[in-house]
Amino acid sequence: MSNNALKGLLIAFLNGIVCFIFILGFILYSVGRKDDGKTEENIRKMEKCTESMTVTVTHVNEYWEPIIDENGNRLDIDTNHRSKYEGSYKYTVDGKEYEGSKVSYGTIKEGQSLEIAYNPNDPSMHFLMDDIKSTKRLRERNGGGGFFTWAGLILMIIGFLMAVPLAIYNIVSRIKEKREHKRRMQEIDEMKKNM
Repeated sequence: MSNNALKGLLIAFLNGIVCFIFILGFILYSVGRKDDGKTEENIRKMEKCTESMTVTVTHVNEYWEPIIDENGNRLDIDTNHRSKYEGSYKYTVDGKEYEGSKVSYGTIKEGQSLEIAYNPNDPSMHFLMDDIKSTKRLRERNGGGGFFTWAGLILMIIGFLMAVPLAIYNIVSRIKEKREHKRRMQEIDEMKKNM
């Protein structure tokens, strides 16, 4: 294999790596921004929930969720499952009754007390206090954006920084090839004239 063919293969390989890094970075960045946006939207809604109360779980449904093994296979649900609970509750604001539920892998029992916060202007909008605390912790942990957002941004920058010299090399190589082709054509023309 000639040096030019090896160079061509190497450049094509590097171009593929740069594209892969940039596309992966873009995907991670998009996923991270979407997750950050959902968290921020929930925080805005939660901040409107300024009134709180204690509610009592009135009904519990238990579901069996299949366990998936390391190969992605669903195991026999009768022998390999985990329980998922949904506890329903009701609450009353200004004489009007509202409903809600908590879903958890931890046990929920009828008669269990839960703390909720609701929006006094729209009492149907409510959140469990545990969810509010965990969302705020997530926001604090993420700081200026989540892991995926920063990882994606860094990969896109790396991809861009790798792409610039490759693009310059490709442009310079094309110019050299055209000049070399033009020189060869002139040599051929000269040879034809001398014959």
